[in-house]
Amino acid sequence: MLYKKQNQLNIRGFTLVELLVAMAVFALAIVAIAGIFISITKTQRKSRIEQRVQAEARYALDMISQEIRDGYIDYTQPLSTSVLYLERPGGQKVAFNIVGGTLQMTVDSGTPTAISSSNVKIADLRFYVTPGTDPFIEGGPNEQPRVTVSLTIEDKDAAKAEEQAEIEAQTTISSRQYRR
Repeated sequence: MLYKKQNQLNIRGFTLVELLVAMAVFALAIVAIAGIFISITKTQRKSRIEQRVQAEARYALDMISQEIRDGYIDYTQPLSTSVLYLERPGGQKVAFNIVGGTLQMTVDSGTPTAISSSNVKIADLRFYVTPGTDPFIEGGPNEQPRVTVSLTIEDKDAAKAEEQAEIEAQTTISSRQYRR
Protein backbone atom coordinates (compact mmCIF):
# COMPACT_ATOMS: atom_id res chain seq x y z
CA MET A 1 0.00 0.00 0.00
CA LEU A 2 2.80 2.33 0.80
CA TYR A 3 4.31 1.63 -2.58
CA LYS A 4 1.14 2.67 -4.36
CA LYS A 5 1.03 6.01 -2.52
CA GLN A 6 4.58 6.95 -3.65
CA ASN A 7 3.75 6.28 -7.28
CA GLN A 8 0.65 8.36 -7.01
CA LEU A 9 2.62 11.40 -5.83
CA ASN A 10 3.01 13.84 -8.67
CA ILE A 11 6.79 14.53 -8.59
CA ARG A 12 7.83 17.07 -11.22
CA GLY A 13 11.32 18.11 -12.34
CA PHE A 14 13.49 18.71 -15.38
CA THR A 15 14.89 15.91 -17.42
CA LEU A 16 18.51 15.94 -18.52
CA VAL A 17 17.48 16.71 -22.11
CA GLU A 18 15.43 19.71 -20.98
CA LEU A 19 18.38 21.03 -18.97
CA LEU A 20 20.74 20.63 -21.95
CA VAL A 21 18.34 22.44 -24.29
CA ALA A 22 17.88 25.29 -21.79
CA MET A 23 21.66 25.62 -21.32
CA ALA A 24 22.23 25.63 -25.09
CA VAL A 25 19.63 28.38 -25.62
CA PHE A 26 21.13 30.40 -22.75
CA ALA A 27 24.67 29.96 -24.14
CA LEU A 28 23.55 31.10 -27.63
CA ALA A 29 21.89 34.17 -26.13
CA ILE A 30 25.05 35.04 -24.17
CA VAL A 31 27.25 34.61 -27.27
CA ALA A 32 24.91 36.85 -29.32
CA ILE A 33 24.84 39.54 -26.61
CA ALA A 34 28.63 39.41 -26.22
CA GLY A 35 29.06 39.76 -30.00
CA ILE A 36 26.81 42.80 -30.08
CA PHE A 37 28.66 44.33 -27.12
CA ILE A 38 32.06 43.81 -28.77
CA SER A 39 30.77 45.28 -32.03
CA ILE A 40 29.41 48.36 -30.27
CA THR A 41 32.67 48.82 -28.37
CA LYS A 42 34.72 48.68 -31.60
CA THR A 43 32.39 51.13 -33.31
CA GLN A 44 32.60 53.49 -30.36
CA ARG A 45 36.41 53.34 -30.32
CA LYS A 46 36.58 53.99 -34.09
CA SER A 47 34.16 56.91 -33.73
CA ARG A 48 36.23 58.43 -30.93
CA ILE A 49 39.40 58.18 -33.04
CA GLU A 50 37.64 59.76 -36.04
CA GLN A 51 36.36 62.61 -33.87
CA ARG A 52 39.86 63.28 -32.57
CA VAL A 53 41.30 63.33 -36.11
CA GLN A 54 38.51 65.63 -37.31
CA ALA A 55 39.10 67.99 -34.40
CA GLU A 56 42.83 68.09 -35.19
CA ALA A 57 42.14 68.79 -38.88
CA ARG A 58 39.65 71.52 -38.00
CA TYR A 59 42.11 73.14 -35.57
CA ALA A 60 44.97 73.06 -38.09
CA LEU A 61 42.83 74.55 -40.85
CA ASP A 62 41.47 77.21 -38.48
CA MET A 63 44.99 78.29 -37.46
CA ILE A 64 46.14 78.51 -41.08
CA SER A 65 42.91 80.25 -42.16
CA GLN A 66 43.19 82.90 -39.44
CA GLU A 67 46.75 83.76 -40.44
CA ILE A 68 45.83 83.94 -44.15
CA ARG A 69 42.75 86.13 -43.52
CA ASP A 70 44.55 88.53 -41.22
CA GLY A 71 47.83 88.73 -43.14
CA TYR A 72 49.32 88.89 -46.61
CA ILE A 73 50.77 86.20 -48.80
CA ASP A 74 54.53 86.80 -48.84
CA TYR A 75 55.33 86.96 -52.53
CA THR A 76 59.00 87.77 -51.78
CA GLN A 77 59.46 84.07 -50.91
CA PRO A 78 59.26 81.45 -53.66
CA LEU A 79 55.77 79.98 -53.97
CA SER A 80 55.74 76.33 -53.02
CA THR A 81 53.04 73.76 -52.48
CA SER A 82 54.81 72.43 -49.38
CA VAL A 83 55.47 75.71 -47.50
CA LEU A 84 53.23 78.74 -47.09
CA TYR A 85 54.88 82.09 -46.35
CA LEU A 86 52.74 84.88 -44.92
CA GLU A 87 53.31 88.34 -43.54
CA ARG A 88 51.28 89.75 -40.66
CA PRO A 89 50.16 93.40 -40.82
CA GLY A 90 52.83 94.28 -38.22
CA GLY A 91 55.56 92.92 -40.50
CA GLN A 92 56.14 89.56 -38.79
CA LYS A 93 56.86 86.70 -41.17
CA VAL A 94 54.96 83.43 -40.67
CA ALA A 95 55.64 80.08 -42.35
CA PHE A 96 53.60 76.86 -42.27
CA ASN A 97 55.01 73.46 -43.23
CA ILE A 98 55.15 69.85 -42.08
CA VAL A 99 58.19 68.27 -40.49
CA GLY A 100 58.11 64.61 -39.57
CA GLY A 101 54.33 64.42 -39.87
CA THR A 102 53.76 67.44 -37.61
CA LEU A 103 52.30 70.75 -38.80
CA GLN A 104 54.58 73.56 -37.69
CA MET A 105 54.29 77.34 -37.65
CA THR A 106 57.41 79.48 -37.57
CA VAL A 107 57.24 83.19 -36.74
CA ASP A 108 60.13 85.46 -37.81
CA SER A 109 62.57 82.55 -38.34
CA GLY A 110 62.21 81.62 -34.65
CA THR A 111 61.64 78.25 -33.12
CA PRO A 112 58.93 76.29 -34.94
CA THR A 113 55.76 75.71 -32.94
CA ALA A 114 53.87 72.44 -33.41
CA ILE A 115 50.26 73.09 -34.42
CA SER A 116 49.18 69.45 -34.58
CA SER A 117 49.38 67.10 -31.61
CA SER A 118 51.56 64.04 -31.32
CA ASN A 119 48.45 61.80 -31.61
CA VAL A 120 48.07 62.48 -35.32
CA LYS A 121 50.28 62.47 -38.38
CA ILE A 122 49.94 65.01 -41.16
CA ALA A 123 50.31 62.70 -44.15
CA ASP A 124 50.04 65.46 -46.76
CA LEU A 125 49.76 69.24 -46.74
CA ARG A 126 49.62 71.33 -49.91
CA PHE A 127 49.24 75.07 -50.47
CA TYR A 128 48.03 76.42 -53.81
CA VAL A 129 48.40 80.21 -54.02
CA THR A 130 46.40 82.25 -56.52
CA PRO A 131 47.44 84.45 -58.27
CA GLY A 132 50.89 83.07 -58.89
CA THR A 133 52.45 86.54 -59.10
CA ASP A 134 52.31 89.44 -56.68
CA PRO A 135 49.08 91.40 -57.14
CA PHE A 136 50.35 94.17 -54.84
CA ILE A 137 52.94 95.53 -57.28
CA GLU A 138 52.29 97.89 -60.17
CA GLY A 139 51.12 95.91 -63.18
CA GLY A 140 50.38 92.77 -61.15
CA PRO A 141 47.16 90.81 -61.65
CA ASN A 142 44.02 92.53 -60.36
CA GLU A 143 42.94 89.57 -58.28
CA GLN A 144 42.31 89.03 -54.59
CA PRO A 145 45.00 86.68 -53.19
CA ARG A 146 43.75 83.32 -51.97
CA VAL A 147 45.20 80.03 -50.82
CA THR A 148 43.73 76.58 -51.27
CA VAL A 149 44.87 74.33 -48.45
CA SER A 150 44.69 70.56 -48.94
CA LEU A 151 45.30 68.46 -45.83
CA THR A 152 45.45 64.73 -45.16
CA ILE A 153 45.65 63.79 -41.50
CA GLU A 154 45.64 60.35 -39.88
CA ASP A 155 45.69 58.88 -36.41
CA LYS A 156 48.98 57.54 -35.03
CA ASP A 157 47.58 55.81 -31.94
CA ALA A 158 45.18 53.32 -33.55
CA ALA A 159 46.18 49.87 -32.33
CA LYS A 160 44.44 47.98 -35.13
CA ALA A 161 44.17 48.67 -38.85
CA GLU A 162 40.36 48.67 -38.76
CA GLU A 163 40.47 51.49 -36.20
CA GLN A 164 42.74 53.70 -38.34
CA ALA A 165 41.11 57.02 -39.22
CA GLU A 166 42.20 59.31 -42.04
CA ILE A 167 40.63 62.63 -43.00
CA GLU A 168 41.16 64.58 -46.20
CA ALA A 169 40.13 68.23 -46.01
CA GLN A 170 40.40 71.11 -48.41
CA THR A 171 39.45 74.75 -48.12
CA THR A 172 40.14 78.00 -49.93
CA ILE A 173 40.82 81.15 -47.93
CA SER A 174 41.21 84.67 -49.25
CA SER A 175 43.14 87.37 -47.50
CA ARG A 176 41.11 90.26 -46.07
CA GLN A 177 44.03 92.55 -46.79
CA TYR A 178 44.42 94.10 -50.18
CA ARG A 179 47.20 96.62 -50.56
CA ARG A 180 46.58 98.31 -53.86
